[in-house]
Amino acid sequence: MAGTMALSSINPATDQPIRVYEEASSEAVATALSAAAAAAARWRRVPFSRRAEPLRRAGALLRERREDLVLLMTLEMGKPLAQGRAEADKCAWVCEHYAEHAEAFLAAEAVSTEARKSDIRLRAPRRRPTPASPSEGFGTPATVASSASSASASS
Repeated sequence: MAGTMALSSINPATDQPIRVYEEASSEAVATALSAAAAAAARWRRVPFSRRAEPLRRAGALLRERREDLVLLMTLEMGKPLAQGRAEADKCAWVCEHYAEHAEAFLAAEAVSTEARKSDIRLRAPRRRPTPASPSEGFGTPATVASSASSASASS
């Protein structure tokens, strides 16, 4: 593909190529982003108990494929085997932890303010802005929305 640059994974110990990843076209990236946005809109309506299933499966796969992943980390990054095992175990634990606790982490939280009622809820932004440059980033993955009744309105 003209005008694109492949990403090569190189073993740092031998300078030998491990794998080449071709760059996706702008159209392929746009299609993937649109599909991801549509899936996220559907996914947010799925109960937490069902959303936890893929995280649990990811944790199980990380444990099941631990030694293959350790070897890949060693080949691609020069990571010592013991550190690779610890990283694979940590990543599996994180998946399992969030599968277990995400619902509580994302629950509305009552906060004390001068208003009659205030709470904080994490919500996905309705529309994520596109950065003008890569250095600007895409902003935060969630926005904080507060629904508060004014104390003065009840006076």
